[in-house]
This record gives sequence, structure tokens and C-alpha cells, in this order.
Amino acid sequence: MRYRRVISVMLAAVMLAACGASPESGEASREDLGEGRERLSLSEMKTTAAEESRRITESSYDNITVTPGLSFTVPDKLGQYQVKPAKNFGADTWEAFLQEFIPAGDYDPSKTAEYSEPYHTKVYSDTEKHYFFCLASPGICNADYLDDRAFGKVFASDRNDSCVLHEPVKSVGNKPFKLEKGTLDLSEYAEKCRSFAERFIRVTGFPNGLEPGAVYVYDGGDGTYSCDLHLRNSIEGVPIFDVIPVSLAEEMSFTPAKTFGAHCACVYEGEVECFQLDQGFEICKTDAEYTELISPSHALELLSEKLSAYVNYELIDMELCYMPVCLNPLGEDETPPEDYEAIYQLTPYWSFCFDLTPGNEKFGFVNCQTGEADMFVSRRD
Repeated sequence: MRYRRVISVMLAAVMLAACGASPESGEASREDLGEGRERLSLSEMKTTAAEESRRITESSYDNITVTPGLSFTVPDKLGQYQVKPAKNFGADTWEAFLQEFIPAGDYDPSKTAEYSEPYHTKVYSDTEKHYFFCLASPGICNADYLDDRAFGKVFASDRNDSCVLHEPVKSVGNKPFKLEKGTLDLSEYAEKCRSFAERFIRVTGFPNGLEPGAVYVYDGGDGTYSCDLHLRNSIEGVPIFDVIPVSLAEEMSFTPAKTFGAHCACVYEGEVECFQLDQGFEICKTDAEYTELISPSHALELLSEKLSAYVNYELIDMELCYMPVCLNPLGEDETPPEDYEAIYQLTPYWSFCFDLTPGNEKFGFVNCQTGEADMFVSRRD
């Protein structure tokens, strides 16, 4: 059976006239909740995070339904940075990395291959024993290139159609998830992936954190399954948004860069057997440091005003994230010069997730400083 893994996502903007947030009868009013503030310092937000979450959960919006129990974390530091891919990352730690994660009886050095196009990449692939590890340096590998080498023999054949669970990892509880045949302990799986990521950073000296994002379960229907935890590169604990805008149907207030995070997957026996990481980032310049930002409750009001009053969106997750924009992009068919080095600017945004269905993802973003709101809707062609 041939398997495919889809790691690119199509995004399109929705720029629609809207009605703003407003209390309704039976819902908590602004007076009941207390007047929220439009801007808060980082220290204030740390102490009022629970109150802000409650305000968002209990307020009423014309076009947004909020899932109870939403939460977010506040970093100690927030800024606007310029970053570049870490060069030749993993070159000196590749063997140590493999020997850390592959049992001695399974490890076979001959399974390592190196590719120079489109970027220098090291791949360990053992389809018989179900191991796949990939480090690409520097970043932005072609998605099809990684698909062919990375996930050709491991995952379910049509990942869109066989995806039976897609949700933020924060909402994964202790209740076993029922498969067509058997059950799956997602909390145990998520913990294995977190532990794997921590060990990976320790062994290799990876320059960023790896923050869990969404968890996906693919059911083969015959008792086989695969679980995929999407990990995002993070700066000071703030993840870098990495859903890939293959095409944008309408003009956006910014053009997100095409970056990849990491994927940590358990298949067959429930252990981490696949890991794909495209790049690490190094800060090369600090453009700004922020001590205050727009509060999340006000950010959601601004986003609600942007959305159509005739469509209801279900908010399932929220967080602070960095939105990457390439400052020196290449043309679509332009060959990178030998000395080319991509520079990305990271700007903090409030990210509101409405749907994680593969190929149909929906996110809203609000600039933490300007309040400019954008809505992204991915479409499967």
C-alpha cells in the first residue's frame, strides 16, 4: 500500500463585512463581566489570564461561539525579531541523535542517506522496522520532496479521508479515544511526543523550543493507526505559525512566509517512530521589544467585527504566536543565489483557531500592537 502525508495547507483570506460582538439575553453582559481593557502589560496579562479567558468564554458574539475552558499562556518576553535558518544544523549531532532514539539492535548506519537538492538534508529511513527521521538544513524543503522520502511507507493511504481526529493538543483529555477497532490513549501519546521533543533539543542543541500544536489521528480501519503531533518552532516560548499559504485568494495585509515546523508521529506500536524537522531559527536582529499588547478579549472583538454576521465560527483554541514574513523573498521561478540567506521577520499576533480539519483549516489573527485583523480559510482544491 502506498501512503501519503500532506504537510502543506492552502490558505485564503476572507474579507467580509461584519457585525461586532454584542451581549444577548441569557448571556453574561459586559457589565456583569466588568469592563475589559484594550491593552495590558505583559505582567498584568500574566495575573489576569484567567479573568481574560473567562471574559472571552462568557461574552456573546454575533458570529463566534466559544468553546468552554479555553486558556492561553503569556511569555516573559515579547518582541519583533528578524531570524534566519540555522546553517548545517544537525551535521555534528546526527549520529548521536539517531543512537539516542533507535534501539541498538535496530540501528543500521546504512539506512542514512544525504540529499543536496533542494537543500542539504539527512534522512534515516527503515520501512521494514518503521523508522523515519529527517533533518533539513537550512529550511523550506519542497513538500513533495519530503512526502516522497518521509512518509511513503508509514502512514495511512489517504490522510485527509482517514483523519478521524484533529484538535488542539491542549484539549486532549484523559478519556481514551475510540478507534474503529480498539481505543487510543491520546494523553499518553502526547506526553511521549513532548518527551521526545525535549530529548531531541537536549541531544542536538536545537536553537528553538518545540511547542505542541494540533494532534491528528489516522485510522486504517483494520486495527492500524497513526498519530501525528504537530510541533512548532518557538522563540521564548511563543510558537511560530507555520501553516503554509500555498495560495491566497485575496489580498492580505501581510504575506506569511512558507516555513515548516516539525511533526512527531507514533505508528503501529504506539512509540515515536517518525520525526521530521525542517529548520531551526537564529535571531539576527531585534526590531522591537514590547512591554504591553492588545488584550485577547479585545482582539477577539476586533476579529468578530471583521467577520460576516451570517456565518458562525466555533472558536476551539487561542494563543499568542509569531507570524513570519520573509523580508527578501525569491521570485516564484527564481533560482536561489549561492549566497542566498532567507531573513524572516517575526511579529506577535493573537491566533484564534476555528477549524483544524485537514485541508479546511480556519484561523483568525489579530496584530498584538496595531489591532489589524485577518481571517484565513484554507481550501482543499
